[in-house]
Amino acid sequence: NFKTVSTKIRGLINLVFTDQASHQATTFLISSGRSGSTWLMDILGSLPGTRVLFEPFHPSRGIAELGRLRYTYLSPTQRNEVLQSLIENLMTGKIRVPWIEQLNRPGSIIYNRRLIKAVRATLLLPWLSTHFPDCRFILLVRHPAAVIRSQLKGNWELSSRRLRSQALISETIDLKIFDQFGWPASGFASNLLFWAIENHVAYKHAKQFGYLIVRYEDLCLNTANELSRLENYLDVRLPP
Repeated sequence: NFKTVSTKIRGLINLVFTDQASHQATTFLISSGRSGSTWLMDILGSLPGTRVLFEPFHPSRGIAELGRLRYTYLSPTQRNEVLQSLIENLMTGKIRVPWIEQLNRPGSIIYNRRLIKAVRATLLLPWLSTHFPDCRFILLVRHPAAVIRSQLKGNWELSSRRLRSQALISETIDLKIFDQFGWPASGFASNLLFWAIENHVAYKHAKQFGYLIVRYEDLCLNTANELSRLENYLDVRLPP
């Protein structure tokens, strides 16, 4: 349809650019899917000179190698040269994917800031922040009932068994406490367990290392204060 073709054309046009941003000017926006991250992305992406990298961990439209690591926990000290190289090449522009670049302003040629939005990399927050220590990290959290209702409405089923099989997650949370729920493969309970585990891992790490944690509800109800927190953390002034 027209919208799909238009998106593809925009993505191709947006492949012509020079990325001059440093790691210090790179922000990862991490959250569970359906947590309001697109809204926050639009706010942060309004900063002049910002290159928005949209969902590089998408399994079919992003980068295939990253898609295979979606919803995967890696120990912060674990070496993964392939992942590190992919992220680095994505940031510098050596890897350019039209779908990932689609939201950038047509005609923007030089970027001095980066915003990477990822709703499938919540479990990777500890690893990413360890291997890219100069980048900024924002964790967006929304009430699970609203998140899961939105996920299921969009047929976004997340199997809790996918996380049970990842023994490394036990570095940060005892998965046995969830055995009583039977590890469902689908439905509300499955998505709820998924939300609880991935957000626990990310929240615990973000809290420990001082990354910015934003609650969607606070952003809705106390917008001015939350925008001020964002500005202070990123050392920027958002456009009015």
